[in-house]
Amino acid sequence: MLKAQFYNDMIPRFLPAGTTVAHKTGSVDESRNDCGIVYSKARDYVLCIFSTGNADTSWRLDNEAQLLIAELARLVHHALAGGGG
Repeated sequence: MLKAQFYNDMIPRFLPAGTTVAHKTGSVDESRNDCGIVYSKARDYVLCIFSTGNADTSWRLDNEAQLLIAELARLVHHALAGGGG
């Protein structure tokens, strides 16, 4: 079920093409969150990122929390999987 997540604008957003992510997003008021399993050739890992106090709570694809979570996921993926899919 988690691999069928409709919203892919956080953890999977900046990961290499073909990287499989089984995750669940969430949002309430000024909080944006994404938690899931990232599958890669180097290793699989679990990543959960929770944010709160976000000034930009708009529903556009590039609000500050979504971009921050996507960038953190990219950095973690690079460190754990060497940036490859």
